[in-house]
Amino acid sequence: MAQVDEPTNADAAITSSDVVYHAEVERICASAAFQRAPVMRRLLRFLVAETFAGRGDNLKAYGVAVDGLGKDSGFDPQSDSYPRVQVGRLRRMIAEFYEHAGDGPDGIRVAIPNGSYKVHWLIGTLTSPCPDTISPELPSPVPIPLYRRPAVAFATAAVAILLLVTAWAIVDRSKGTPGRPPAVAVQTASLAPSPVMDIAPVDAVDGADPLLAERIDRVLGDALHRSWSLSVRPLATRGKGSTRPASDYRLTGTLVGAERKLLYLTLSNSRDGTQFWSQRLEMADVGSLREALSPTIATIMSPFGVIGARERNILSGDFSPGFPCMMRYTEYYTANAVELQAPVHRCLQETLTRDPGYSPALSAEIVMRFRDATQQPENSETIRREALPLARQAIDANPHSAEAAMAMALAAYANGMCELGRANALRALERNPFDSLAYAQTGLFMYQCGDKDYEETLKRAWLLDPSLPAFMAMPILVSMGNRGEGEAALRFALSLPMGQEYRKPAYDVTLAVAYAAAGDRAMARTKWQSAARAVNAAPDAAPDAVLQKIVLTPQLADRMVRYLRDRGVFG
Repeated sequence: MAQVDEPTNADAAITSSDVVYHAEVERICASAAFQRAPVMRRLLRFLVAETFAGRGDNLKAYGVAVDGLGKDSGFDPQSDSYPRVQVGRLRRMIAEFYEHAGDGPDGIRVAIPNGSYKVHWLIGTLTSPCPDTISPELPSPVPIPLYRRPAVAFATAAVAILLLVTAWAIVDRSKGTPGRPPAVAVQTASLAPSPVMDIAPVDAVDGADPLLAERIDRVLGDALHRSWSLSVRPLATRGKGSTRPASDYRLTGTLVGAERKLLYLTLSNSRDGTQFWSQRLEMADVGSLREALSPTIATIMSPFGVIGARERNILSGDFSPGFPCMMRYTEYYTANAVELQAPVHRCLQETLTRDPGYSPALSAEIVMRFRDATQQPENSETIRREALPLARQAIDANPHSAEAAMAMALAAYANGMCELGRANALRALERNPFDSLAYAQTGLFMYQCGDKDYEETLKRAWLLDPSLPAFMAMPILVSMGNRGEGEAALRFALSLPMGQEYRKPAYDVTLAVAYAAAGDRAMARTKWQSAARAVNAAPDAAPDAVLQKIVLTPQLADRMVRYLRDRGVFG
């Protein structure tokens, strides 16, 4: 067998399917030694996934530490050998595994050569790099963004642009929209892209620590690329003759002072310089920069955040395939507006016709179908079952996408497949830990499945975005009521955004749960009756039949009915 320290360049093609490699990685992770070492399992899966994605040669100590081992973005690879030590430990554990378990099928072995983070496969006497693709079930954290890799940023961006032009052209995403010049249309069958935001380096003034400013830069750059609703790039000077397209938005930051350490962040329109959002944060005595900045990051990058709200207004009435359609979907989701249901369905279908693997649209289509199921209870089982192939389509198209993992999580949870749902939801949240809606959806389904982590997950959602729809807080209210915190539960419920029009039934049910938690059965019944009337339920309709018209799954409806019945809201 070839020495792992100096792998040969095997020209022989690897004829086994990706499933073989996936199975070998999972065989290692299932061993007793690796089951006792979750950090090693995560590290192995990360290195394999990065190599399969074609980034193995670019793996550096910083990326391995932050994305593979979960270190804070302020990690300094020059002074800390942690990633090298851990990869060395991983090499030893893999070697010990093969000493006891032997080779995999066809003599396959996983190998990580000394002095490298790239994974190779030993096959007989040959060593081969990982193939170019990997089975979609293999978890992988998000790769290090270009913003943190300036040396390769422009080369990678150029390749990405070339591939995008080959696959589909950038269309005029704002044709007929005031305030935004049209883009050049290369092809007709294309998707309107997300807006582009430039990130300027944080300035350190008045004695502020430049190293802290640099760490803030890294956190923002690492975080803000993770949402489909923004294309993010580092700010670059556009010299004379530059062909770099203008951005839509610009984020700037200033760190002020040596002691109080005030961070000022500002968002502006790149085309006319108009400032439309700003925030001041105190950075003194901050433990984790990522945690301190998380709510602000969510406010900027979320499709429900400050840029998302602005884009919905700019693109009002625009159902063009791609980003405008997704904005209309978020409008439908937040307002539950019936008049938007049919046109949103149509634009999602058109989006997926043009790009069948566009995972944000696939995830949205799955949620839309769940809404259809609440309106068609006689077909609900079939509709939910049809969500699974849609989710598989998303995973097959982009196995490293947070949205694809969330699509699979939603489809699995809705079909009662709790373990598969949890695994994919946690994968999605690892890839985008700033997605408040994904946390809220995951928490709801965890509650449905009896998962003890539901309350912590939902609280994280509200930490990131206090404006989430009230009905998503129902499990938190139940938990607080069960702990005897009924009055606090009611105060929390009354602080949530009020549901108007199409949101009112879900809002009334949420208040019914809160009043029940507080022991006020009369008000709980009043709110329940209001919700039942709003969905045109018969006076003698069974509670579960009423709730199935309001919440996404019958399992969640059943848990809420049991709670309200136990609290004496109805018999």
